[in-house]
Amino acid sequence: MNRIKIYADDNVKNIKDKLVECLNNNNIQIDDVNFNLAVAIGGDGSFLKMVRDNNFDSNICYVGINTGTLGFLQEIDKNKIEEFVKIISESFNVQNISISSISVYTNEKEYKFESLNEVIIRDKMLKVCRLDVLINNELLEHYGGEGILVATSTGSTAENLSHGGSIVYNGINSLQITPVGPTVNSMYKNLLNSVVVPEDNIISLIPIYNTKNLLISIDGNSYIFDNVNKIDICISNNTIKCLRTDNYNFTNIINSKFLK
Repeated sequence: MNRIKIYADDNVKNIKDKLVECLNNNNIQIDDVNFNLAVAIGGDGSFLKMVRDNNFDSNICYVGINTGTLGFLQEIDKNKIEEFVKIISESFNVQNISISSISVYTNEKEYKFESLNEVIIRDKMLKVCRLDVLINNELLEHYGGEGILVATSTGSTAENLSHGGSIVYNGINSLQITPVGPTVNSMYKNLLNSVVVPEDNIISLIPIYNTKNLLISIDGNSYIFDNVNKIDICISNNTIKCLRTDNYNFTNIINSKFLK
């Protein structure tokens, strides 16, 4: 990786300056136009924004320097920038990460998105959200509750986890359907646990009853859609490339991020 673009906010200027100095000392070019490695300095939100700003370009390799709290997507410690620069100068690993493809069908048109982490579907007015949940056109459940979250394997450790979803290793190309505040009474028999779906399946969410206008959040960005007929979510044919150090170990990351 010999051409690098840095994504950093003003509040991490000192870390950016340190990275720029190390790159210059190792004759690695900083190029905001023709780059093959994108580096985000910040937390997981900075990494997501970087990938989104590049339209999930699979020709670019992505990596993050963590200055946030959890920083699950940000592999590089902010105190190990010199070691990081040495790695990209000599040897490193690249892991292909799956993303999801989202199609929102309304009375007017179809809207398409991609997501690295998750999509959350709620009623526009935050009332009870009623959805038919289908997998490959087979009914899974008539859902009623606050909403439905569909996470990628990478997103399984993000908001999915806070709603009781499971951790899925990011090398597994799957989607996970997680209920958000499911209603449990005599009218609703909702699944209370997540369902993990293989990569070649399509998840369809069909609004029913009075649920037609939706608030849909995709990797933290929220959109309002009126008169929604259906939402299809599947694993995209596209992937993104993430730079990994030789000592990258997902089991160790789970332990250090959540248990220490």
